[in-house]
Amino acid sequence: MKRVIAVLVLLIAAVTAALIYFTLSRPAPRAASFLPESTLAFVDIPNFPKSRAEFSKTELYALWHEPEVQVFLEQPLAALRDASANMGAPKDSDTLNSLLLNAVQGEVFLAVTHVSFIPVPPFFNPGVVLGVDLGKKRFEGVAGLYKLEDRLKHTYPNGNYESKEYLGVKYIVWETAPGLQVCHAFFNSLVVFTYGEDEMRDLIASWTGQVPRDFRRLADSAKFKNVQLQRLERSRIPGLLQCR
Repeated sequence: MKRVIAVLVLLIAAVTAALIYFTLSRPAPRAASFLPESTLAFVDIPNFPKSRAEFSKTELYALWHEPEVQVFLEQPLAALRDASANMGAPKDSDTLNSLLLNAVQGEVFLAVTHVSFIPVPPFFNPGVVLGVDLGKKRFEGVAGLYKLEDRLKHTYPNGNYESKEYLGVKYIVWETAPGLQVCHAFFNSLVVFTYGEDEMRDLIASWTGQVPRDFRRLADSAKFKNVQLQRLERSRIPGLLQCR
């Protein structure tokens, strides 16, 4: 009997390991493949680690790290951190930022899919989406998100923090105040944040392919394809500053 139990435990462990491996090895979808064609604004960094490394070689980066500049900015930055903490930001935000920043492995993007107006303050409701590809460092990213959630619960104890599922995809809702919802979900190794739960559900429907036949994605837009082509042509010209 013990031998049978041991075999079953090994089989379960093997299946679990296989599922984790195949989940982590799936490539992240590109943002344009699930954002709607009607997206109003889209800022994309296709390869964040590469862009980060290139930025570290710029004159602006060198200027920022000059001792005189750091001394000049020391007090303003300290005041900004104190003001952020007084407004409820985590006191260990530098550690969280470092943990999440170092986990980024691929694309980073920010998009505004729509802006709808409402009759009460703040009078408009933007569809804001942020995406970060964690690649093989998904576990580090998850650890950072858990830590961030723990800090939010400590700072906003009356908030609502839920784990939900839509169309087979799990997503998390952080509602620190009534009506102020930030959601996040994993599309393979891409973690996607949205302002509002409806926006998250729309993206999940697009990613899983459960949308109406007339739904068009940003990647299918002729205008978007033209912008991509222009960026590719610029990247082939030596010494030309690239728009990422």
